[in-house]
Amino acid sequence: MTDTTKYKSVCVKHTTDNQLKDLSAVSEIPVSKSAMISHLVDKEWKQKVLNFKPKKVGLFACLFSRSSSEGKSNDN
Repeated sequence: MTDTTKYKSVCVKHTTDNQLKDLSAVSEIPVSKSAMISHLVDKEWKQKVLNFKPKKVGLFACLFSRSSSEGKSNDN
């Protein structure tokens, strides 16, 4: 039985599954589909999350900015 503290299930479309099989087969070292998913997610995570730099906004703007939904009221 799978150790549920270490693993999760992922559902993908059949076309995505076939693409994963192809990617796994043509990689330098053939790996399982789960290893390929982990590799691709780790790669994207490092590029996007580790390099994420939030926009610098002044304190006043953060505290008193209006969301887009607040400015579009039909109560007028």
